[in-house]
Amino acid sequence: SCETRVRPAPPNLSARIDSISLQQDDDPTTDDAYYPGVLTVSGSVVNRGPGAASGSFTSVYEYWQVLQNTPPLRETLGTRGLSVTTEMPPDARAWRSVLPSGGVDLGLGSYKVRLCANRPPPGVPETDRSDRSNCAEKIIHIVRRPAPSVDLTITDDNNVDQLQGPGGALQGQSFGGAHRLSWISTDVRPNSCTLTQGMPESRVLLSGAPEENAAGISTDGLVSSGYTYSITCQSVPGSPVPAVSDSVTIYINNPSVSCRAPEEEAVVGDDVVWTGTVTPPALPAGSGSYSFRWKGTDLPSAGISTPNPSYTARYGSAGRKTMELRLSAPGRFPLSTSCETRVRPAPPNLSARID
Repeated sequence: SCETRVRPAPPNLSARIDSISLQQDDDPTTDDAYYPGVLTVSGSVVNRGPGAASGSFTSVYEYWQVLQNTPPLRETLGTRGLSVTTEMPPDARAWRSVLPSGGVDLGLGSYKVRLCANRPPPGVPETDRSDRSNCAEKIIHIVRRPAPSVDLTITDDNNVDQLQGPGGALQGQSFGGAHRLSWISTDVRPNSCTLTQGMPESRVLLSGAPEENAAGISTDGLVSSGYTYSITCQSVPGSPVPAVSDSVTIYINNPSVSCRAPEEEAVVGDDVVWTGTVTPPALPAGSGSYSFRWKGTDLPSAGISTPNPSYTARYGSAGRKTMELRLSAPGRFPLSTSCETRVRPAPPNLSARID
């Protein structure tokens, strides 16, 4: 007599990688790029062998850092177990999901993720440990997460950049001066920036502006509350916020206006010349011009408008005469000032004759 042993048909387990827990980079020009974080891998196993796999078996997924232009550095950064506790009969279509426990925190770099599944039945030695068909591999690249930002600056009266950093206000600038707004940005979409003016008049100055640029402005407004300028740029895909912005406010010294009457008292019936003085004497080019309105003693209630800061009046009565000068510019609030003089009665002019 003689005898032999017949061992069970071995299973042949294969694995596949179904998903990776990291947030994927949305940049369409990059493949398999993810942001730093704790990596876990979800996968599935299937039995393509002639025999069933029963009981609990263990597989690992490994993280190998890949060095550019060199063979992979076989440095296992972490291993985690898989567990299937029920029998897996031979069926090449019956994929069974497995979820490794735990994870590995990955920083910037390239890694090979390897998910393997293979276990023979009890008493059968492993014969295909190096069979790569039982492992699924994936190269992933951990890239920097976008950090969008934009910084808007403005020059002062001396053409010096001011207000570095977010927000800010530039005080005490001259009326009618020329200033330059400029901005730089990081991680924003090309030609996605919009430059706007808020106070005192809302309007879009530039749209579809590039990521870095400059724009000239003129402080031609009669305002004390200031001009606010804002730049808003759209963030690149994968950014934590859809857009970033920065703003600056420039406060302008209003023009000044004063008026004066003749130093000497006028006489009833004489011309009285009222004179205004404006600083600066004219608006910047393209901003329109000043207008003047005179209101005062013996004038119509609506006042009298003149194109220049001078008005000649003639009074028919003596006494104290007052005058208000109102200065206006296109679309701006008026400024006013007042002055006064006295008009004395006309002197007699006596003549004699010998009767």
